[in-house]
Amino acid sequence: MAKPIYFDIKVDGSRQDRPFLIFVEGIDDGHFIDVLLSDLEISTEQVGIVIVNGKDQFEKAISQAKKTHAYRQMRGLALIRDADGDTRAAATAIDQIFEKHFNVKIPPGETLISDGRKLGAFIFPGNEEPGDLEKACLSTVHGTPLEELAENFMQKAQAQTAPLNQPHKRKAQVYLTAASTNLCRGVGYGFKDGLFNSNHAAIDRIREFLKAFLVELIEQKAA
Repeated sequence: MAKPIYFDIKVDGSRQDRPFLIFVEGIDDGHFIDVLLSDLEISTEQVGIVIVNGKDQFEKAISQAKKTHAYRQMRGLALIRDADGDTRAAATAIDQIFEKHFNVKIPPGETLISDGRKLGAFIFPGNEEPGDLEKACLSTVHGTPLEELAENFMQKAQAQTAPLNQPHKRKAQVYLTAASTNLCRGVGYGFKDGLFNSNHAAIDRIREFLKAFLVELIEQKAA
């Protein structure tokens, strides 16, 4: 798998000295966003991904970022997280962070400008329904033989046990076990390795969100 170019695994998963920062839950999300930014051909000198290591760590990570010297030159900040089982709760958590630090609320999937900075928020899989990055990635291979194999396995497993939590994460692990010749640790890694369809409509919303958040850089590149 190619190394990430918008974050540095050796430096606690962060590139906080870039004008535009994208805060994500974990390294798997980082690899996924890294691919989409590469597709947009955004300069690595302009955009950095910040791995916060857990949805409960966003507030702390943003607080720390605001204390750095680089914050004075920051022109954009986006927060991307999973909905998990409750999209409304995820949106409320995001609102609390943006209200505390920037005195604004941002509807999921939207961007706005506040005090000269572009701000944005996105909730996987598509801002409106429960789920996660795993659900979004699995949607890109829905109906394929390996996806159906993973679905059948999950149905049989559910029939033999008590209800399983995080079903999409579990199904993704089954799918990756069959789809990859090497062990693959997560859907972000698998997405980077081409195990999911990066051109599928299920990815359009996050791709369009990134375009809107980074429109200034995209327009500069096209000029």
